[in-house]
Formats: sequence, C-alpha cells, structure tokens
Amino acid sequence: MAVPVYHVFHEFKDEMPPSFKCPITGKIMKHAVIDRDGNSYDKDAIEEWLRVGNRVSPITGHPMKIEDLKQNRALNDAIEEYIQGKANGMPMTYTTQPPPINESAIFSEIQRKLGIQPLTDKQKAQIRIVYTTDGISADFREKIAIARCRWVEDAGFRLRVYGEFAQYMHPYNAFNTLGQLEDQVKKDAEAAYLEVLTKDPYLTRNLDIINAAIDKFALKYKVFIMPQYRYLKEEIKTARANRHR
Repeated sequence: MAVPVYHVFHEFKDEMPPSFKCPITGKIMKHAVIDRDGNSYDKDAIEEWLRVGNRVSPITGHPMKIEDLKQNRALNDAIEEYIQGKANGMPMTYTTQPPPINESAIFSEIQRKLGIQPLTDKQKAQIRIVYTTDGISADFREKIAIARCRWVEDAGFRLRVYGEFAQYMHPYNAFNTLGQLEDQVKKDAEAAYLEVLTKDPYLTRNLDIINAAIDKFALKYKVFIMPQYRYLKEEIKTARANRHR
C-alpha cells in the first residue's frame, strides 16, 4: 500500500527509522520500490533517476532498468503503520520539507571543497545517498561524497580510471593503444570502483582505490597471462603508479 500523500509532509519529533527515507531525496517514501540488490527508493525519485539517462543503481553502481523495480509491499505497510501510529498518539509538527540532513550546509561545504559552482543534480543525488545510507561512518561521509561527486561529473577522470581497467583486461597492449571498454565491462568497472570508494574509506590515495577496485573486478574478469609474460603484472602496476602520482 502506498503511503497517503497527506502523511508525507509530517515531521515527527522523534527520529523516523532511516529505512523509511529514500536514499535519493532523503525524504520519507510515498511509494517504496525495491531493486534487485535489495535497496529501496521512492518510486518517483528512482524513475526520475533512470529517466534522465542513468543506467546504474545510485547506491551500488550495478546495472539497473526500470523493469528491475518492484513494489516493496512490506516497507510500504511498515511506513503506513508507523505514520498512523504517530498520528493516533504522538505529537507532530508540520513542515513543507522534512529534510533529514541540513542539505544546504552540506551542499555548500562540498561545493566549496570541490571548487565548483553550482552542484549538479547528479552530484546532489550522490551526496544524499552518502548522508542517508546506513553503515557509513560520519567521519568519512564528506570524503566519500566528494569522491562520488567527482566520479559522476568528471568524464576525464572516469576515462583515466577506465583506462586502468582496460590495461588489466589487455595486459599485452601498450596503455596508449587501448580502446574503450565494452558497455557491460564498463558498468562492472564502475560498480567495483564505487563499492571500494564507499566501503573502504581508509584508502586515501586514488591509486590505492583503483588497485583495490581492479582486484574486486578481477573476481569476475579473470585474465590469464602466459608464464613467460608474468613480469607484465609488475610492469603494469609500476606504470599505473606513475600515472597516478
């Protein structure tokens, strides 16, 4: 059951469970849907995310299509039960926007550190994801948000990172002769990079993040190097380190 619209703009004085809030908008979900990875979103928010051209999950980076989304009946019922319980016995305040975080201050600070003006919608969506997803330490949220903002908007940076994945896939080719990754391979490379970026916040150098992401990527894409060319592995790592000093 979808949550009635007239409940959506109620802000309760106690803390609403984080799982009731959409990771894209940071607001209570009117109609929760769930993807194949088990992440839930407000239906309108995730459909807009896909409508503007995104083809991957905003949380995991895994490929996503609108057909992958299913109604999360259990979560919708839980939200409705929670709201009705509060309406029947708990005091409420009323607002037109119930943001769970001080978005304005966070956006302003991250924008200042990125040195850009203004933040794009894609960057704001990444920031909301980081600041509303459970399990991310508050000590690292800003660092992760800045890195994810850079990823979604800096095409040149993404190209350099994809180049390292292409070098892994084609170890016998010179770096400056590598072609583009196939679409699915690129999506898996992006998913590996974003997963490391989010789950391993202690990695501070981009080179370390790339190395860890390629190790994760290699679990799916195993590349065989003939014994007489084993030395290529070390040469590739050395060259990669020089490119990302």
